[in-house]
Amino acid sequence: MPEARLAREAELPYAALCMVTDYDCWREDNAEVDVASILAVMHANVARARQILAELTSVLSDVPRSPSPIDTCLDMALITDPAKWDLDSVQKLDAICARRFAKA
Repeated sequence: MPEARLAREAELPYAALCMVTDYDCWREDNAEVDVASILAVMHANVARARQILAELTSVLSDVPRSPSPIDTCLDMALITDPAKWDLDSVQKLDAICARRFAKA
């Protein structure tokens, strides 16, 4: 999950929402599932995922988020002396690292 690592580096909270489309793939005693059945489950999962995300965003927007270690993970991740930072790189990373660069 490279996106989880990137989100962490950008101090962005993240979560995974996973859904099974072919739950019998490991069961040898069940009949094989055809592609049409898998696609039908996948389409149902898309609708379910949209509903879950809509409900989650409405709930999260009303609840203040407690501070988390992810909010400050860059404080210990950048070990290069700020005096040696490449200014062009700092400008490119400002969108995700502005809080950390302001501390330097």
